[in-house]
Amino acid sequence: MPDSGELIRQTFLIIPLLLTEAVMGYRFMRLFLKPKEPGIFKAPGVIYAAVYFPVTLTLFIILVNTNPLYDLIWILTRAAVILIMQRFIFEKETYKQLFCLSCLLAGIYLARMIIIFTNIYVFELYIPVFLLLADKLKPAGNNDLKVLSDTVSFVFLESAACVYFLILRVYFKQLDKRLLRKKQAMSRKESLFLILPCITCIFIVLVLRRMLMPDLQEYTRPIYELRPALKMWIPFICILLLTTIVACAALYQQMLDYREEAGFKLALENQLKRLKAEVSDIEKVYSDIRALRHDMKNHISNIVAYVNASGVSLPELQSYIDRLSDALDGLGFSYNTGNPISDIILQQKSHSARLKNIEFESDFFFPDNSSFADAFDIGIILDNALDNAIEAAEKAYKESGKGRVYIRSYIRKNRFFIEVQNNYTGQLRLKEKDGLPCSSKDGALHGIGLLNIQNCARKYLGEMDISLSEEGGEKIFTLLVMI
Repeated sequence: MPDSGELIRQTFLIIPLLLTEAVMGYRFMRLFLKPKEPGIFKAPGVIYAAVYFPVTLTLFIILVNTNPLYDLIWILTRAAVILIMQRFIFEKETYKQLFCLSCLLAGIYLARMIIIFTNIYVFELYIPVFLLLADKLKPAGNNDLKVLSDTVSFVFLESAACVYFLILRVYFKQLDKRLLRKKQAMSRKESLFLILPCITCIFIVLVLRRMLMPDLQEYTRPIYELRPALKMWIPFICILLLTTIVACAALYQQMLDYREEAGFKLALENQLKRLKAEVSDIEKVYSDIRALRHDMKNHISNIVAYVNASGVSLPELQSYIDRLSDALDGLGFSYNTGNPISDIILQQKSHSARLKNIEFESDFFFPDNSSFADAFDIGIILDNALDNAIEAAEKAYKESGKGRVYIRSYIRKNRFFIEVQNNYTGQLRLKEKDGLPCSSKDGALHGIGLLNIQNCARKYLGEMDISLSEEGGEKIFTLLVMI
């Protein structure tokens, strides 16, 4: 059992460390775990600290350096306390809770090793300064010398607590920065990928501590006294271990991004296959309708000529023929862009827009020079761009009573441009990474329409540009595609 003076000194050091762990540990877990609905826990952070701090402090005072299994008992007890508090305060997410627990404990133990050995090294450097200071102040007696010693010790302890706080803050901040999908569910394999490095670091620290810092009742010299260089290398090794945990988190995030990108590509391929099949069917239907409309008009003209030649007036027959002619006119297309695919897409989208009370205006034409782009790719651009525009204009109509979509095309400097404008409401933010707007859609396929457009443009060494503006107090979203 350590003497009372040493126990008091260690207790003064451990109190600010435990308070730091309680506060920062809760804040870290809150980033990843969803708190339960407010109930008996009105202030969960305060309750977490109120339980964590006294339990760990009591355990420290009882077991400090008196039991060969002290480290293992303390870490298991601390893990149990954190897990119990997680169950009470946060929604049940077992794998994410284990991930938070392992990251928290690994950070705590590695930061402590850094503090301990940094303190030992700095304190040894300061001893000559302290002796010189004591010689200059010339304390009147042992009491004055003790006061000076206690003051220096207090400064060291509080400095250590501040550095400990900074280390944990930087560590948690880096994890927060690297892991972007904090609220996303975590599978067992994913959690193991993140947990195993943390557990490895914890055991490395436990082994190092038992090797380098013998119990106080053991009359053996610590290894770091025999190998002074260890006092410098141990903090460096612990910093590398903390960096390894953060690197694993960054690698995990890259794996999620890669998986999402693979899902995007698969969805793009499936959509392209579906669109190709639809375009083929549309072209056939388009040709059949035009042929049928032409033939039927000829038949009706022949019937009308026959009725007029017979000299018989049949109002019912004339009314029926007129209605039939009107129905055939309805089979015609309002747009004649020069390509059946774009004709049908504009017809379909304008009809959809008008059903939603959205103004739809088009000055689009298909380029005569087919070298600009394939009709299929232009169809993909029109289909996705108009779908997004109509969706945004519909929301604007519901909120402001006005929705409009405008599309036009033009040729400039031997490049073909397609421009789609629509009004919108609310806040729209463009992502720094790719310049695409943050989509309000959920799931793995959000934003796939704009990616389709971008891929089609880049296929012809073109590009897609998005701009936000205001006209007459109205927010305007403009999509410009160059091919």
